[in-house]
Amino acid sequence: MRAGRNSRLWSTSSSSRVGGDRGAFGAGFLKGWQKVPGQHPLAKPEFDAVTGVSTGTLIAPFAFVGDAKSIDQIANLHRNPEQDWVKHNGLLYFLPDNISFAEVPGLERKLREHITLDMVRRIAKTGDDGRLLLVNTTNLDHGTARVFDMVAEADRAVDSAKLERIHNIMLASAGIPGAFSFRMIDQELYVATCASDVVFVSITTTSPTIAKNPSNLCDRLRI
Repeated sequence: MRAGRNSRLWSTSSSSRVGGDRGAFGAGFLKGWQKVPGQHPLAKPEFDAVTGVSTGTLIAPFAFVGDAKSIDQIANLHRNPEQDWVKHNGLLYFLPDNISFAEVPGLERKLREHITLDMVRRIAKTGDDGRLLLVNTTNLDHGTARVFDMVAEADRAVDSAKLERIHNIMLASAGIPGAFSFRMIDQELYVATCASDVVFVSITTTSPTIAKNPSNLCDRLRI
């Protein structure tokens, strides 16, 4: 989505047709877009804001950093799925011992391989000028959406050198309720949500990145 010459927003969500099973389309679209010459009016811009939900959450950090290396990474990930990305819990998935229809051991492994401390540092550095990376989740305990400011989360992860929280946020945002297990964040249960419009409603009120940049990009965005 483009909003004026100086304001650019990329939404990686089900509503923009790159969530769910269309994640490969979103990653491939970005890879093709980066090949447009920089001087062309349709060249891929430096995004002011990137949002993600569902599969789009896995794409969003790489779109946010935006260099060829990052986009190649996420494109290659979607082009080479592995069998253990999703592991079904069998015909008796409804038994109490199973908290979801399936588990995602392979996806968890790939997330750890790609969202490294180095990648998180790059996210934090990219957001230094007030650019936004937001992902949406649902808090099951309260039945409400929660938007996570991933630049602020990246800063926290860099300071602590711990990645478990940022991994859990991404897995929660990408996790289909019931199909995949919930994630514990701040002692509460989180899963994905397809209510991606809540991301935009919450931009001006929930982002620590905006709070520390009062002359931020939100004045330039038109949703």
